[in-house]
Amino acid sequence: MSDVLLDRPELSGLGVYEFGWSDSDAAGASARRGISPEVVTDISNLKSEPEWMLQRRLKALE
Repeated sequence: MSDVLLDRPELSGLGVYEFGWSDSDAAGASARRGISPEVVTDISNLKSEPEWMLQRRLKALE
């Protein structure tokens, strides 16, 4: 146990998610710097989003 946890026991539970569920970050792993319609489309495809969601995101980007 680290010294920080000994000094601050309320921090011992941080970083432990009790429900065992999380999203992978596959979309963020391949994203390029900056935002463009191509980046939005790539991320949407990686997340298998429906076409209407992609169109809404692209419209918001304009």
